[in-house]
Amino acid sequence: LFFGGAQALMPLLGWLAGAWLGSLVRAWGDWIAAAVFVVLGGKMLWEARKKAVATGEDEEPQPAGDPFALGTLALLALATSIDALVAGITLPMMGAPLPISVATIGVTTAVLSVGALALGRTLGHAFEKRLDIVGGVILVGLGVKVVVTHLLD
Repeated sequence: LFFGGAQALMPLLGWLAGAWLGSLVRAWGDWIAAAVFVVLGGKMLWEARKKAVATGEDEEPQPAGDPFALGTLALLALATSIDALVAGITLPMMGAPLPISVATIGVTTAVLSVGALALGRTLGHAFEKRLDIVGGVILVGLGVKVVVTHLLD
């Protein structure tokens, strides 16, 4: 619910910003999205490196608290929905129907989050030492893709 709600809320906020600041956002939207992806991905890679150095590769990392605490879930939901904010900015420019777009994004994210949670519980322990690295590389890659796509358009 947290992730689906944040993914529904952010495009709504983006839609409002896009309707209000359309031309400015259109000019800078790709760069903002790329910067967010690269910064978040870089932070994940940095944290993974610090964790590996602090614990050593052979030691088990200690959990940093309850990952399902309300504050943790809210922060993760907002942090991972920043790209939806940027996507929402483009909705009024494309003439997309706001209620259908927001509902589709929110419900899809909620359903996929439940599936990802189940998959993570099954596979998480097998890959936990490398998941931060994989996630960071994926986010940096998305940032690079946004820049390359922007430059080629």
